Amino acid sequence: MSVWGCFRIAQLLGLMAMIGCASAPGSSAISAGPPVPGAPLVAAPPYTLWTFLGLDPLFHKVGTKCDHLHAKMAGLHPAFGPTIPLKPLTDPALAQSPNVAVASASSVVAKKAEVPQTKAALAAVADIGCACDPATVTALRAGLDSCFAEVRIAAAEAIRKSVRLAEDDCDRHRCCTPELSEKLYQLGWGCDEEGCYLEADGNVRLAARQAYRACGCDCFPADTEPQISQERPRKEVLKSAQAGE
Repeated sequence: MSVWGCFRIAQLLGLMAMIGCASAPGSSAISAGPPVPGAPLVAAPPYTLWTFLGLDPLFHKVGTKCDHLHAKMAGLHPAFGPTIPLKPLTDPALAQSPNVAVASASSVVAKKAEVPQTKAALAAVADIGCACDPATVTALRAGLDSCFAEVRIAAAEAIRKSVRLAEDDCDRHRCCTPELSEKLYQLGWGCDEEGCYLEADGNVRLAARQAYRACGCDCFPADTEPQISQERPRKEVLKSAQAGE
């Protein structure tokens, strides 16, 4: 047989293997007949070009050796061990994680992600005022109780802004309810039994004191005046004061 004839036969066999027309080695050409009732159906392995060329055992052996090598390396150093793909902490599925640390951290990160939306809501409350809906007072109190300092600052500044934007004296103190004024006083000057501030963030204390004074509440202790003057205002507050706001 010529070389060209051998090449044509090999080409034909390869084509038959790729389209699945060639039968597996050792298989019978006679049909196996109908399946036995109740017997489990087992799918036959796909007959590929690698099966036709006899390379499947080689690939299986190489894969087994790679698995053994990976297991050995994992025993030598934990970095080569199996890892779980990381999920973003805002993934809702992590809130149901059996790992308490993961579930708790996911809850905190989710609340942190809501901070920009909360600040925008408090700014809107300052523009609307507290006369139209009592829910605005609830929103401001929730902002003052937030565990995030920037939200507490936004709530205090919203109260101060509502006083500044009021049309008359009757509307001036609608956001300065006794409940909010007491909370502002605690944030601005409240101390524990050891003399430490209840509010650890100096910017929050300053914003709370400014809102408390804007509400017309001057009943703070006289001995706290030196501490007030020692507070360092934020850059935004200084710019606001220089602009005459």
